[in-house]
Amino acid sequence: MTSVAVKGLAEAEKWLETFSEQIAREALQAALGAAGARLERAIRAEVPSRTGVLRESVKTVIATARVNGAVRGTVGAGGGRAFYAPWVETGTTAHDIAPKAARALTIGSLLRSLLRWHARHPGARKRQFMARAFDTEGERAVDAFSAELWRQIARLRVTRGDFAGGRS
Repeated sequence: MTSVAVKGLAEAEKWLETFSEQIAREALQAALGAAGARLERAIRAEVPSRTGVLRESVKTVIATARVNGAVRGTVGAGGGRAFYAPWVETGTTAHDIAPKAARALTIGSLLRSLLRWHARHPGARKRQFMARAFDTEGERAVDAFSAELWRQIARLRVTRGDFAGGRS
């Protein structure tokens, strides 16, 4: 997991504390959504794709903890039909494949199948599509987070009647 520092976050945090928890949480969710959308686009552009299943699995999830109300954003790929995403990202070493329940493996189509006691997988090279996307867009995603957070704070301050917008 990667952590980053956001310039001006301490000041933004002070402003968020002047609003209700619910309103502050919504502002943080919007800011995390802006950063997540930026990373999501970058990851989709980097994903190696044959069928599009892995590309479609790239998602941003914004969640709020029930216990302490902490807001957290996660951008990831995989799950469901794209269960293989970690293997594409990090690669695999050569390994044997053995049958689990049956006595032999069926390799190929039903019409032209080959029964084998085991198979040797040659391994797969790492593609690091997520790492490349973070390297190219990570800083801009942090900037998008910061810009959206300040936009939300300014909007909330205007709504509350503090002043006409911007930082102070």
